[in-house]
Amino acid sequence: MVVTISFIVGTALAVTLDKVGIRVAKVYKLIFILPWVVPSVITLLMWRGMLEDQGLVNQILSLFGINSVPWLSHCLAARASSIIVMSWFSFPYFMVISSSILKSIPKDYFEVARIAGAGRLYIFFKITIPLIIRAIFPMLVMSFIMQFNQFGVYLLTQGGPPGSRLGSPGATDLLITYVFNTAFNTKRYSLAAAYSVIAFCFVAVFAVVSLRIANRKSY
Repeated sequence: MVVTISFIVGTALAVTLDKVGIRVAKVYKLIFILPWVVPSVITLLMWRGMLEDQGLVNQILSLFGINSVPWLSHCLAARASSIIVMSWFSFPYFMVISSSILKSIPKDYFEVARIAGAGRLYIFFKITIPLIIRAIFPMLVMSFIMQFNQFGVYLLTQGGPPGSRLGSPGATDLLITYVFNTAFNTKRYSLAAAYSVIAFCFVAVFAVVSLRIANRKSY
């Protein structure tokens, strides 16, 4: 979900900024790229503070009469928070790449679509997105692998809320964070090592298969 959301949001921003003036686009690109260049540890701790029960987000919601949301202590809310924060980290990466690819796409495609009566959403999802995906498919694969091994989410939620059984995965545990908890919190080093091998095998197989598919598409 993080890769999908980040790609769509980043591409949508790239398309929007491509239509405005060059100077304005440079200013907004600089603003939007800040989540990507600021050290992740600082940003994750900042997000954790804002999403706590008495954090900034709930304080803003209270101004509109909305009850406090347990962003980090409820299973579904914690998962949604993790997806939102990780997507916020990732979308500038796709915005920068999509901006470069858009400059190489012939404008004739879009002009013909407009003449045929296609709307903006149709052009975006049926022309822009497929053309960009074809160009950056290997980068999407690498982004998925990075999110699969995204340890940064541990700084946000510590894998919690905790599971129902002692030693079981938490609601927001990825395999990599569960391996960390298994090794250093419950001291089951052999089990953590076994999980690490499983994670490596999964990522290796996924990468090989995806790159072979990408090579076939390129031909």
